[in-house]
Parts: sequence; C-alpha cells; structure tokens
Amino acid sequence: MLKSHIFTRLGSLAAILVLAAGINAADAPAGASDATTLSAADMALIDKNMNAEDKAAFKKAMLQYYQGLNGKAPDQMQGLQVAYKAAKQSQEARGVGKAPKELQIGQIRTVVSCGASSDQLSKPQVPKYLAVSPSNALHWIVGRQVVRLNADGSQTVVAGISEDGPVGDGGPAVNARLTMPSAIAFAPNGDLYIADQGAHCIRKVQASDGVISTCAGDGTIGGAGNHPDDGGPAIKAKLGGPSDLRVDTKGNIYVLHQSLIRKIDAATGNISTVMEGASSKFALDVKADILSPGNRISRYIITSQKDETIAGARVDGYGGDGKAGDQVRFKESDSVVVDANGDIYVADTGNNRIRKISGTDGIVSTVVGSTTPVGNEAVGGKPPKGYSGDGGPANSALLDSPESVALDGIGNLYFIDRGNKVIRMVKLH
Repeated sequence: MLKSHIFTRLGSLAAILVLAAGINAADAPAGASDATTLSAADMALIDKNMNAEDKAAFKKAMLQYYQGLNGKAPDQMQGLQVAYKAAKQSQEARGVGKAPKELQIGQIRTVVSCGASSDQLSKPQVPKYLAVSPSNALHWIVGRQVVRLNADGSQTVVAGISEDGPVGDGGPAVNARLTMPSAIAFAPNGDLYIADQGAHCIRKVQASDGVISTCAGDGTIGGAGNHPDDGGPAIKAKLGGPSDLRVDTKGNIYVLHQSLIRKIDAATGNISTVMEGASSKFALDVKADILSPGNRISRYIITSQKDETIAGARVDGYGGDGKAGDQVRFKESDSVVVDANGDIYVADTGNNRIRKISGTDGIVSTVVGSTTPVGNEAVGGKPPKGYSGDGGPANSALLDSPESVALDGIGNLYFIDRGNKVIRMVKLH
C-alpha cells in the first residue's frame, strides 16, 4: 500500500520530502493509462529513469500540491499523479524515451542515472567501477552486482544477486552471490573477471555460457607484504581484499591487494608479485607496465623495476594545461586509462575534470569539465563543479568528483560522475 500515514501528516515539509524520496510506484493502484492519468506501469518507468533533476521536479510539484490544499484533505493518488507528471515532464525535456541524438566529436551526455533500475536490479546505488567489454558494452558494479548497459539503453545484470556471498561457482553468474565486488575487467576473449574484495578472491564469468567460477584466491587474507605463494597456483594464493584488477592483451591478470600487484599467468595459472607499494588503483599501458593515479601520475616498468613520473608532482593543484612533466598539477586523481595510441586519460577527481596526457609528447590538456577556474585554483581556490553540459562541448560541462575512467574501442570515453550519481560518455573521435 501507499505510505498513507505520510499523506495524513502533510503538515510539514519534512513529510513531503520523505514521501518524495521514498515513494514506490509498485504500491500505486493499477489502472489504464491515458493522456491525463499515469498508471502504476507509467510511474515505474518514470522511476527507472529518475535522476536528480527529476527528483527535484517531483518534490517541487508535491510541495505545490500540498500548499494548494488550503485545509482540504489530501488525495493520495492525486498527489502522486501531480508529482510523477512533473518528473515525466522533466524527463521528456532531457530526451528520455527518445533515441539519443548522435554525439559529435567532443560532446558529452549522461548514459546512466543511479535512479535507473530494472526488474532484475535491487536497490539502485551509485555505480563504483566501470569496464568495457571487447564488444564495446559498458559494464559497472553496483552493490553486489555487475550490470551491463545494452544498446537500447536498458540494463541487464550479468553477475550477482543482492545477497551476500560468495557462492554459486559452477552455475550461472546471474544466480551467484558476491560479497564485496570492487573491480571488474575483461579478457580479450570476453571473459569477465571480478575482484571480490570481501571474499579475498577473483571470480571469472565465462563469455561462452555465463558460468561463474573462482580462478584466484583461497578466500583467506594472508599478511601484507608476505607472498610465499609466488610461483604456485593462483587458486591457492592468499589475496587479502583485492581492490583492483586489469587484464593485458595476452590474457594475463593483474591483481592489486595489500599494496601488492600480483600477476596471474594466462598460460600456467601461476601467480607472481610484480610490484610492491602500489596505490589503491592502477592501469596497464600498451606494454603492460603499471600506471598509477594520484597527484603524480607515474609508470612502474616491471622489467627494470623502475618508477618514473609521467606528469604531476606530489602536491595538490590545478594547472599545467599545454605543459608536461612536473609543471602539471592534479588533485586527488582517482584513476587512469590508456588508449592504443598511448594517450592517458586521468580522472582528476579533486579538480572535477578529465585530463589527457599525450602519448606523443606528454603535453596535458583538459578534455572534460569546464576549463574556467573559480578563484585562484593553484593556491586553494575551488574548482567549478555541478551538473550541466549534456549535448554540448565536454570541456564546458560541469562535473562533480569524476572517477573510474574507461574507454571503448570505438572512440568513446566513460566515467562515473560520482557527485551527480550518473555515468557520462564523451565522444573522443
């Protein structure tokens, strides 16, 4: 049933906001939809595509409905109709339900809102990690599940249910339990690898049949910096809280746990340590050397065990576009990704921008996020943030704490706009 106790206490703004935030369209009475009346199915569809702007329109309409009662008893369904119609108008204004307009090079748009859901998804949450399959399908982690964005804009769960794990090996990944998935990556053949941080293991979902299995980690933590299992089977290794992983072009898996990066050989299944003192996230370049984000973007060359600075320094700031090396400043960059040309894209999280380091000459530029500073950012001014710019130039858009950059094979860059609780896409070429 509808939360009728809230309707009977519409004497405070707080009650309205609770209602606006907590309404479940499935509770609404069913009925035929026509030009003036929204059915439960209509409302569920609006819920599916709800973003922050739509929620604001919903709340505003509900408040206006309440203010217009003039002492009259509120009608539950009428209030819902008013609020959901306002949210629907907001969605129509931003093109929901229409085929997205083809982006031009350098333009940006939102492709997923955290309010989006499907019958398979439970309790939509903010996405926390992106990866793109060899077929260019965007995937992300939300809660204990891995979700795929389909070509038509719908979403499909490919691994995990809402319950805690880990169980389900040998069966369909969609029925398996994951404890705390923290990162995902694809092998060249389309197999999906999931770092299950809470279960201290790596799970594999076969592209051929969707069956899940554990391919690394015995489920125990082990000691930080202690890796006596080097040279042995990865399935017996101690992978304490794996937080990130990548797969190179040969299918070798690289796993970050407890400040170690371990390599699982695709041919033998054995594990070895390739880096110590790693940061919380990493990427692989075209040579399978290790790139690390932060205020200083660095490369660790595995064969020589040498660390080198690509750009930035060990201080916060924003600046250096058109420059290279230590003349550049980043602020709390969350992640990096490299394309086939060697260009590196950086989620410059603290500066609310995505920046590019040229693989040719190391010159840095801002490719996403407003390039207009607010105050003197180099000495503590605040970087611009917000949520705007969809359909326009990416370097004029406003972002809020971008993270988890990813690239597909057809010229698109994706990132999580964490503060705005959306995933956005930029057409690079």
